[in-house]
Amino acid sequence: MSNGIDDKSKSDSIDGLKYAKEVVAQRVNLPHRFENIFKDIEIISGGNGNIVCRYTIPKNLSNTHGSLHGGIIASLVDAVSTWGLSTATKHHRHISVDLSVSYMRKAELGETITIEGKTVKLGGRVAFLTATLLDKNQKIIATGKHTKLILENKL
Repeated sequence: MSNGIDDKSKSDSIDGLKYAKEVVAQRVNLPHRFENIFKDIEIISGGNGNIVCRYTIPKNLSNTHGSLHGGIIASLVDAVSTWGLSTATKHHRHISVDLSVSYMRKAELGETITIEGKTVKLGGRVAFLTATLLDKNQKIIATGKHTKLILENKL
């Protein structure tokens, strides 16, 4: 055990990626979920509480300045960090109790960005997560911290 996350063998990374893709597909393909705006997101890696995604920013998610809207960035922090957590808490539900985002630079429409979601600490009832959005040059666009309560009842 490391940081409360089950450290399994390297062979599980393939299973982790497969499960991460399943989690995301279930969430982005439902019309009643906010994540459906990310239906074109690509999962690069995932498992053991972490996930890495690539996303090309569509023009319909702009702010008045012509770049990615800050609310969408916050939604990416929420969604991607949650998807990462879901790879470590299979079949458990969780709810947000805190979310904060620091914006460092704009993200251009049409640009492909990378989003890294990490489970920093997974306790029995509370999970501490981070998400980092990176531009094509690996410069930080935004960082986020996300705290979630792990519910006792399973999906």
